[in-house]
Amino acid sequence: MSDTETSLPSPISAGKDSAHKPIKLSPPLIDQEGTEHQTIELTEPTGRQWDDIGKPFSMIMDGEDQQIEINNKKLTRYVSAVTGIDTAVLYTLPRSKLQECQDQMMSFFGEADTVS
Repeated sequence: MSDTETSLPSPISAGKDSAHKPIKLSPPLIDQEGTEHQTIELTEPTGRQWDDIGKPFSMIMDGEDQQIEINNKKLTRYVSAVTGIDTAVLYTLPRSKLQECQDQMMSFFGEADTVS
């Protein structure tokens, strides 16, 4: 991979210290206060947000198989909490951009979080 190329880390293995680049929006998103957003920049949720929203995934054991069930609605609530953009406004994004936000938010929840 060249110096100019970047790729998002795997959602579960990325951990909290992963670099997150702004998500570019075209056309821009107008939030509930009339502010125009050409990008969305995500930050690690606070402890209060973790307590209020909860874990955005569940570990499911089926015999020897382990699966992870991701709760996209909770991820969208986290995106809203860290950006200040209402979830109703976020739901107006194209599916691919909302999913990009959700995937990047999931990368804040690393492997250490799956033990609890």
